[in-house]
Amino acid sequence: MSGCQKTHEAGFTLLELLVSLVLTALLMVAMPAALTLAKRTAAAGHELDRDAAIEAVAGFIEHRLSEATAIYDRGDDGRLHVIFKGDPDALGFVAPIKFVTGDAGLAKLDLKISSDEEGHNGLVMVWTPWRPQQSGEQPSPAPTSKSRLIVPDATKFEVRYLGSASASEKPEWTDAWTRTDAIPDLVEFRFYKSGSRILDSGLRRVVLHLRLP
Repeated sequence: MSGCQKTHEAGFTLLELLVSLVLTALLMVAMPAALTLAKRTAAAGHELDRDAAIEAVAGFIEHRLSEATAIYDRGDDGRLHVIFKGDPDALGFVAPIKFVTGDAGLAKLDLKISSDEEGHNGLVMVWTPWRPQQSGEQPSPAPTSKSRLIVPDATKFEVRYLGSASASEKPEWTDAWTRTDAIPDLVEFRFYKSGSRILDSGLRRVVLHLRLP
């Protein structure tokens, strides 16, 4: 055979090139929308996780507060005072709690907007093991307090109290609890957290039962 065979060179035809350009353009158009959707999905998931964490903290405070125990200690004036701190922006009480070591017992819990041991700001809980001193017992060393940031970036903690200012008066709502011989009947609390939008724990109303240790 004297003729030369034509070789087939690999490459794109004009039609294939046009199809590739169209597909590339469609991908470029769809990419921003896909990225926006991914960002919105991630943001929504983050907010759901944050809301769940806030709900868990609010539930923990509610449960511990519902078990607040009327315990008396002798103050600097020599008189017995109930261990309960009721300020408009801070709360302190004694309640049963399970410690990190696995042991359970009474602890003094204090809640307020502050900084933890590492300097992070937010709603901080300080707990101190509490054990009554028996008559004639040698004074024991002061227990070690621990603090934990339970709501990072919390900006406000609001508390109200329902109870009688004295045994002969009717219960009323007040921003501070000043009685030294009793704990309130009800406590309302709410905390706010900063972020892309203002989040709060929702108003929680907790019944306190007078239970002697």
